[in-house]
Amino acid sequence: MMKKITVYSSSPCPWCSRAKALLKQQELAFEEIHIDFDSKEFDELIERTKMQTVPQIFVDDVLLGGFEELKKAIEEGTLV
Repeated sequence: MMKKITVYSSSPCPWCSRAKALLKQQELAFEEIHIDFDSKEFDELIERTKMQTVPQIFVDDVLLGGFEELKKAIEEGTLV
């Protein structure tokens, strides 16, 4: 069964773009939640992660981390 991947991102955000491109390259489906830094979604992200940076990537509602953690999980085969 495919894992549910959620990417919190904003614009402009080079690391967000890289994370989404990497997921697309791996043909992994994901939901993107685009946030503005003065939105309720941003407040929810801070509450869930205790961080104020994007991207923040969740796998099955568990925080994976940012781009580097995503890349490592793909390389190690732990994402699928």
